[in-house]
Amino acid sequence: EDAALSGIKLYKGETLLELTERWKLLQARLYDEETDVFDLSRVPDVHDNVRFDMLHNPHLGLAETLQRLYDLAKSMADCVVPQEYGITIEEKRDIGAKMC
Repeated sequence: EDAALSGIKLYKGETLLELTERWKLLQARLYDEETDVFDLSRVPDVHDNVRFDMLHNPHLGLAETLQRLYDLAKSMADCVVPQEYGITIEEKRDIGAKMC
């Protein structure tokens, strides 16, 4: 199975096996099954990876699935990303309001 997956070439020479491993790692970082906790700081990573695969690997035939995931990830990223800036709650609110 690994040999079959590694034979499919994607953008910049990435293989399907590497793409799968990239998404598995992202899932593991986003959600901790042992504690049943999501790491919301990883939401922008999901957003970026979905955009990357939509733009650079459209030939995989995942457009509909990636579009749904993109819509969800973008909605979440729109809430999470502005909170990444600033130190105090007030700074985060001010910067977040300017970004939205």
